[in-house]
Amino acid sequence: MRRGYTLIELLVGAALTLLLLGLLLALYRFTVHEWSRLSTRVELQQMAAMALGRMADDARLSAPGGVSLVPTSGSQGAALALVRLEDVGSDGQQLWEERLIVYSWAPSEGKLWRRSRSASGTSKGKGPPLKLARNHPSKLPPPLMRLVASERDDGEVWVASGVVEFAASLAGSAETPAQPLSLRLVLEKPILHSRPERFELSRDVFLRNEP
Repeated sequence: MRRGYTLIELLVGAALTLLLLGLLLALYRFTVHEWSRLSTRVELQQMAAMALGRMADDARLSAPGGVSLVPTSGSQGAALALVRLEDVGSDGQQLWEERLIVYSWAPSEGKLWRRSRSASGTSKGKGPPLKLARNHPSKLPPPLMRLVASERDDGEVWVASGVVEFAASLAGSAETPAQPLSLRLVLEKPILHSRPERFELSRDVFLRNEP
């Protein structure tokens, strides 16, 4: 005659079942957490690479004398403005664009913005006029550069989000800037029930030689 399970056997079986379910749940949570962290890191890596790649493409058309910089100061984020080469005349004279390509970081928004700023003003017709020469790259004085960096325009687009640090610097001194242009971008994105994922990317860009 077949006997039934005793109470102790049932309790042991239930305990083992709960233990197995707990292990499976822990494994599932670990897998989901690692997948989320990995996918977030890939997302940040791709965004940083695309942002610095676009910045580098613009910078390679500029020269050290056409680079204007604003370092991070308190709640004010860093900014980079570039005057790009437009054409070379039949006599070999370099002709430079009469506009700036401006990259500005807004810490309060966590975004890096890119926009084109003409010498006459923003697309809304606002802002001070800029003296940008055609026959050589132009650089803005720091007070004017800070003003231009703070402008907002309908034509601007963000090239990176989750930005916690952005820096751009030239070798040499402010009076005699030299190659290369060093770019650094740090992105961060929160992950549920974990510390934020952080990714940093740096790049040195060699510009055109001065005419």
